[in-house]
Amino acid sequence: MRYTYDGHVDALYVYVNDHRPVQQIEVGDLTADIDSDGKLVGVEVLTTRLGWDPSEVIGRFELDDQVAADLRFLATISWADHIRVGASTSARSSGSSALVTTG
Repeated sequence: MRYTYDGHVDALYVYVNDHRPVQQIEVGDLTADIDSDGKLVGVEVLTTRLGWDPSEVIGRFELDDQVAADLRFLATISWADHIRVGASTSARSSGSSALVTTG
């Protein structure tokens, strides 16, 4: 799993796999990209500072336990507080820890 954060617009995108998305659907306050088989490809979170809950996405799609745990972990991060305003961040997650770089 990898993710990017854009501090300019306070938006987070979580890449669940490298499949090609063919459709976007709204799942609660989140936008989910799905592939041609209906599997989750990624999740877009706008205005992370307002908080977000991945429960609906986790409940709607068949995700392995590690992906579900990673989504729950990412939802606990106060992105705007930890990343300087205007920065972009990208990282690759392995388990519930990640290396985060800013630019």
